[in-house]
Amino acid sequence: MMKKNALLVLTILFLSFFLSGCNQPAKIDFAEVLSKSEKEFKESGIECVSAFDGKLVKFRLLLEEQPTDEEATKYFEKILDTIATYSNNPDTWDFYNAEFDLVYEEIVIYEGKKEAGKDLKVNKI
Repeated sequence: MMKKNALLVLTILFLSFFLSGCNQPAKIDFAEVLSKSEKEFKESGIECVSAFDGKLVKFRLLLEEQPTDEEATKYFEKILDTIATYSNNPDTWDFYNAEFDLVYEEIVIYEGKKEAGKDLKVNKI
């Protein structure tokens, strides 16, 4: 009986360690990911800047034309997709937060916010 209890306790401990390891964010080199993402946007003619502070990705696009609401959302989705692609982890946005903005004529006109595991929110300023 004692051996069965010990085996049960060990099994529970093993499973808890295993499952907690599965819920950790992947180690992503955000400096490299953001550099590649910026390069992709710049090659398509859109100036941008980005940063990562360990928990939050920040990304800004500097646009030459004012976008519509639909275009703004597409830009933000493109940022999310590009970063996830270069991170080699489709679950990136399940663990990390992001804030985006679109600038036109030196004024922030749209902001986007992506909280880990939640949908993208876009606001017109």
